[in-house]
Amino acid sequence: MSIAMITDTHFGVKNDAEEFIIHQEKFYTEFFFPELVKRGIKTLWHLGDIFDRRKYTNHVTLARFRACFFDKLREHDITMYLIVGNHDTYYKSTNDVNAPSLFLEGYEDCVAIIEEPTILEFDDTPVMFMPWVNSENYKTATEMMVGSVPDICVGHFEIRGFEMNRGGGVNTSGFRAEMFDQFSTVFSGHFHEPSTDGRITYLGAPYQYTWADFECDRGFYIFEPSTLKLGYRVNPDNMFYRIMYDETGAPWSDHDFSQYEGKIIRLIVADNVDTEKFESFVEKIEHANPYNFEVIDNTSYHIASDDVDDDALKNEDTMGIVSSYIEQSEIDIDKEKLNDIFKNLYVEALSLEK
Repeated sequence: MSIAMITDTHFGVKNDAEEFIIHQEKFYTEFFFPELVKRGIKTLWHLGDIFDRRKYTNHVTLARFRACFFDKLREHDITMYLIVGNHDTYYKSTNDVNAPSLFLEGYEDCVAIIEEPTILEFDDTPVMFMPWVNSENYKTATEMMVGSVPDICVGHFEIRGFEMNRGGGVNTSGFRAEMFDQFSTVFSGHFHEPSTDGRITYLGAPYQYTWADFECDRGFYIFEPSTLKLGYRVNPDNMFYRIMYDETGAPWSDHDFSQYEGKIIRLIVADNVDTEKFESFVEKIEHANPYNFEVIDNTSYHIASDDVDDDALKNEDTMGIVSSYIEQSEIDIDKEKLNDIFKNLYVEALSLEK
């Protein structure tokens, strides 16, 4: 029996940005469901955070994801076992008020919502399902985990020692990994960077959300409970593109600019360039209608080569890491305003550089 696993779909991400909705819809209509149908998969485990915002959901966003996701479950006779994640719950202290139970009425034939610690069997293999652990269910959850019979546990956990996003450092709060020693296999949602220590595996998000995800594989998994065989299907579509522009590399006349429609583009000018050719290149990107497009002129910076951290340049920039951290945090303040404060501080700091 093959089971698909996905997590942290965050319907309504980026304040219901149209381009992100299109990016997500494309994943489900052109890749995810066609893969499940091709492989004859009828069971899906969703490990939490199916919706993005704790407090509300946009009606248009809900209607669009009903069409491209929930209706497709029914159309293809797929049953989804949905764990409640922290972004799905209104309160931090209880899972009682959660978006899936409120918004998915009428989908009981294809969606089983898991709000409490539950043990289910697949292929005669018991599996523990663990929703977001909070102050109300902490005692019950930890007692079930410590006294667990199943070898397999799937949940939405915050575990120390794993990265939330690439380059953001390891997490230092939440459960210690030793809490899961009684399980041979643990799958978790919550952190968007796929990672594993060989026993505990964070599945990661199915698509890219921030610059921290640039050049990071995203996708979904196929799992066989009876054999523990695990496969990964990489999402072929990217949201973030970084272009290093110079006039000594590939012939830009053959470049495919259409791929940038609705995407987030960062164009880095790596060397002195012919102004006319460069402006033509920029115009072609703009005509592709990207969602966001910025040009970074490296020629205006004079940095000794010995001081350059190639890995740091290749991965996320400072503000990207800060924004990613704020977005995934559990703080009860206006995250947009906090991001603006950090951006202003960052710009001010750059202006003071000598």
